[in-house]
Amino acid sequence: MPGRAPRRPPLPGAGRRATGGRRRSNASVLLPVAGVPRSHASLPVERIRSRPSPTRRGENPDVGTEAGAQPDRRVRYGAVRAAFAAAVAVALLAACSARDSSPAPTAAATELPIAQIAVVAPDGRAFPLTVEVAATPADRERGLMFRQQLAEDAGMLFVFPEETRTSFWMKNTLVPLTIAFLAADGRILAVVDGKPLDETPLDPGVAYRYALEVNQGWFARRGLDPLTARVELPAALPPAR
Repeated sequence: MPGRAPRRPPLPGAGRRATGGRRRSNASVLLPVAGVPRSHASLPVERIRSRPSPTRRGENPDVGTEAGAQPDRRVRYGAVRAAFAAAVAVALLAACSARDSSPAPTAAATELPIAQIAVVAPDGRAFPLTVEVAATPADRERGLMFRQQLAEDAGMLFVFPEETRTSFWMKNTLVPLTIAFLAADGRILAVVDGKPLDETPLDPGVAYRYALEVNQGWFARRGLDPLTARVELPAALPPAR
């Protein structure tokens, strides 16, 4: 067979009992054998050498039922591996589909405190707003990013721990906004408009304590001049950090 050494011809006199010389003892000599595990070192040399290797026994289809069953086991194990690989592929495809179909992350995923405020005109007319309160650095940084829309009478109130001159921008912000910058007493000090996805800094040019974001044009649609209006804030707002 290919890969198997040819059988050597028997030596002359092989198979006959030696008659001359010293008779070999039937007792096996215990010798340490290089390359044999220590647990086998106490076995007779002849027994160690005469043990067929598992590889050779597996290669011979005529030796024992166990060797004959090995090809069947290999086929069975190969089928199991193929089925497992197919299951993994299906699971990965399902995970990718779920990820692709999931909506983009939104600021609404983080529950923010809600407050009721009102913008008051000089003549006393009040226009209520329901606002989310961003009082932590992470919430202020996220703002209204990724929002697909903003209700007409909704907005976001940014609360700072002290007066600041921080600029805003419209990165990842999909809704056009008007930003009113407020003094500590609620007076509107400056107003700027932001275009969606525009990363140009929006600098109010003044120090302020609060910032109010609403839909762009909210003040104009109510006939308000924002610089003459003020915002009534609740007595208790979440503490700014």
